[in-house]
Amino acid sequence: MEKPIIHLYLRHFVRDTATLERYRDIVFRVLKVHQNPSLLVSMVIGFSDGLSADHRYQMFLLSRNLLDRNLAVHHLPARGCGHAFLSVLGQSIAEIRQKEGIICLLDADQFPFDEPRFQQQLDKLASSMGREARFVGLGLREHISLGEGKLSQWREIEEMFHALFVRRKVSYKDRKSASIPPSYKDLGDPVPGCYCFNLAHPKLPALFAQCARDAQRADLWGYAGDPYVIMLASTFSRIVSEIMPTHDNPPGLFTLEDIGRKSVELGKTSLYRAYLACVKSEKNLRIIQRYYPPDAVRTVQQMILHGLERSGKRRNRR
Repeated sequence: MEKPIIHLYLRHFVRDTATLERYRDIVFRVLKVHQNPSLLVSMVIGFSDGLSADHRYQMFLLSRNLLDRNLAVHHLPARGCGHAFLSVLGQSIAEIRQKEGIICLLDADQFPFDEPRFQQQLDKLASSMGREARFVGLGLREHISLGEGKLSQWREIEEMFHALFVRRKVSYKDRKSASIPPSYKDLGDPVPGCYCFNLAHPKLPALFAQCARDAQRADLWGYAGDPYVIMLASTFSRIVSEIMPTHDNPPGLFTLEDIGRKSVELGKTSLYRAYLACVKSEKNLRIIQRYYPPDAVRTVQQMILHGLERSGKRRNRR
């Protein structure tokens, strides 16, 4: 089987000096891989409204290194990591003339995309998507670090609700040797930051048509973008996966209230009823409580339900 072309969209969010320095490293790594003939690399940079003029100038200077080599760079004023998902994928699908190969959206500072082992695993994932006629694939993290203390725990618990939503639709690779929490080994890693889409698959237009409809009602530019698309994709077809080498990724700014805000937006989409049932399920609650303190799981569950129910009340007023 011929090796598929991979359209690799590397995303990164610049909000301060530390994230600007990480972008500098990303640019250096992009320059190492951009001549790979089977890997068409583009850069997607979101930047905070509060980014200083000097930091913006330095960001654009770094991007010039890529533009001078005819690499596409998208600069998007945005609030967080979800900025790239719908806007860039939709734009890319419209621009790519030959609907073949794989689009991969990747967190640039979480995965060593310039290393041969990563490229080998990405090739395996792309090939399995073509061989099994799947239109979505996940690159799973072999190492997970979402911060420390309660904030990390809350994020993990929320991701487990996402994992249970998609659980029966994802073909997970064996993760026993991966350096990840037991919950991720058993229940899955649904929002890993490496997402692949098969351009030739006949269901892809329907997926993005639904995305466009939901985006008219919900703000999917923030944290809600990643879980939304994967959860939606799981309602269309099974999802394949491969384990990817992973860098330590400094955790972003995240609070318990972010979970509530994300849930409000997910509640505005076509996933509302199915996700509400998933989170309300006492069976699912007990499953997650095997891995985390029961009170913490209840806290996250109630925050999600509060957000979803706020959306439900707005639906009923229409």
